[in-house]
Amino acid sequence: MVGPGGCRGQGWDNGEWPILQKGPKSQDECCTECLKKKGCTSFHIGKLKEGKADCFLFSHTAIIPVKSLKGACYRVTRGKGK
Repeated sequence: MVGPGGCRGQGWDNGEWPILQKGPKSQDECCTECLKKKGCTSFHIGKLKEGKADCFLFSHTAIIPVKSLKGACYRVTRGKGK
């Protein structure tokens, strides 16, 4: 976790990004969606209700959490495995 709040920073809204995922997601589901999307570097999961919330995917690298947006901002790192 980068910090509480929504993911922002330079380039947070470039091109097609951020991408709102269809339907509420759990934190694990949101992470999985980010891992599946080429170029995804981070995700913001909103304030959880019954374990799920809005999930936004981001592609920028200057990730700064904005606490006033509620929820949590996570950076995704990928290993060099297969």
